[in-house]
Amino acid sequence: FPVEIHALIFLRSRFPPSNTFKIFLAENKMNRFITTVFVMGLLTTAAFADDVDDVKAAEDNYYAAMNSGDAHGWAQSRLSAESTRFGPGGGLLEVFGSLEEHEQNRRAEFDAGLKYSLRGRHQDIKVYGNTAVVTMYRVGTVSLPNGNNTQSNNRITRVWVKQGGQWKMVHAHLSPVVLSQ
Repeated sequence: FPVEIHALIFLRSRFPPSNTFKIFLAENKMNRFITTVFVMGLLTTAAFADDVDDVKAAEDNYYAAMNSGDAHGWAQSRLSAESTRFGPGGGLLEVFGSLEEHEQNRRAEFDAGLKYSLRGRHQDIKVYGNTAVVTMYRVGTVSLPNGNNTQSNNRITRVWVKQGGQWKMVHAHLSPVVLSQ
């Protein structure tokens, strides 16, 4: 017999093939499983990082549209007629209505002379699948049509949903910052 056959006979006599093979398969499967989990973890983290950047960009676009008087851009940041908010005045839940209504209302406000100079600060963005929650402080000035200016210092929570590859706002909650005495 060739040397290889003698070596195989010796190995089989010392290590029954069923046990050796089972251990080899178990180790091989475990290594593949660990590698798969590791790679998926890297890909998932990268996807969430991209989503966080995309939500941040949606927030930036929202403020750019508001501050520039772009009624269409501002309305397009909302998902649908079901978009809602609790305003800073503490009133009841507001439903924005259709995107067309929202755009018309904003355009009328801008045409009357309403101007915004607002920005988000200390944003924290958490992504949960196709939903994101943004918390921040909003600061700046609102210039009213009568010429008066109002300072805005609000705490804000917004909920965004990703549909068709785009992040759209579905709910916002604004409340004034109240410093403890």
